[in-house]
Amino acid sequence: MMTESHVIAVSDQTINQSLSAVYCVVEEIRISCHVKLKLLEFIMIGILLTSNCLLGITCNIISIFILSRKEMKSSINCCLVGLACFDIMVLLTSTIVFGIPAIVKYTSLFTGSFEFSNWLFLLTNVAYTGSIYAVLAVTVERYIAVCHPLKAKHICTYGRARFCMLLIAIFAVLYNIPVFFQYEMKPLVEMPANVNRGFVFRETPLNRTDIILEIYSTCMHLLVIFVVPFGALGVLNGSIFRKIRCTNCILYLQNQRKRKEKELTTMVFAIVVLFMMCNTLPIVRNIFMLLHVKYDISVPTLIYQIVGYLCILLVNLNSSLNFFIYFFFVQKFRRLFLSIFCGRCMSEEQAS
Repeated sequence: MMTESHVIAVSDQTINQSLSAVYCVVEEIRISCHVKLKLLEFIMIGILLTSNCLLGITCNIISIFILSRKEMKSSINCCLVGLACFDIMVLLTSTIVFGIPAIVKYTSLFTGSFEFSNWLFLLTNVAYTGSIYAVLAVTVERYIAVCHPLKAKHICTYGRARFCMLLIAIFAVLYNIPVFFQYEMKPLVEMPANVNRGFVFRETPLNRTDIILEIYSTCMHLLVIFVVPFGALGVLNGSIFRKIRCTNCILYLQNQRKRKEKELTTMVFAIVVLFMMCNTLPIVRNIFMLLHVKYDISVPTLIYQIVGYLCILLVNLNSSLNFFIYFFFVQKFRRLFLSIFCGRCMSEEQAS
């Protein structure tokens, strides 16, 4: 007959076995999630993002080459050149900060040390801010040209467009200076081999100050990066659309200059739609991150990482696709591209 002590011993043993089994299951799930995340990062960031960035850098360089030619000189094309420059910075820094480390961590192709500084993280934020406000500048130019055509000749000049791009660059740098003091890059060392597999962003003591976090990282970031540009884009494009609808379509198409204006306006609409589509999810994610910090809202790690990778992809996709918008919507851009590149190839084939 079993005594009470025997029953307690058996119960303790059963509980320990159950806890061990649960721990093993949890550990297996954790390892499985880690492996999936590593593979997911390699596919989405290492392969897709890096390929997209390389393609986008090439396309933006071609765009700058065509848009800066003498026959393409105009205020809107000057703004588009500025946008392409910011997009190249976005794509280049994303490749260095996200793409290459993702490939290295998964494949172990490179075992050397990554040497980065806060300047690279600052440059990434400057490029993203500049890209947002360059899109806004292009929209403002179209708004003046369509809604106030008599004033456009005096306001929308090439010199003023260049000055506007310079102001945007200065503003982007000044606004993001606090980022330099908020985060720092630390090497991600894999033990016990003591091999550097990349780097991670870590908060500095300044970023742990509640006032700095509340004012800059939440209120100012939402206002400057999302509320102001998105609100202005919505209002300006709504005004442009209403103006075009009120215009007599027959007279609009009869005039060659009006056809060109409509072509450029359609192109700007496409740029803004692409911008909205690619940046809406990052906005939602950033708002959620702010709520997560303030109210400690939990979210599954796998879902959180997938959404994060998708946001990075979308932002860089936006910086890569403007070339195709110019090509499909602007006849002069398309004609120049074909004559410069395809015409040269045809001449070489005929010569050979």
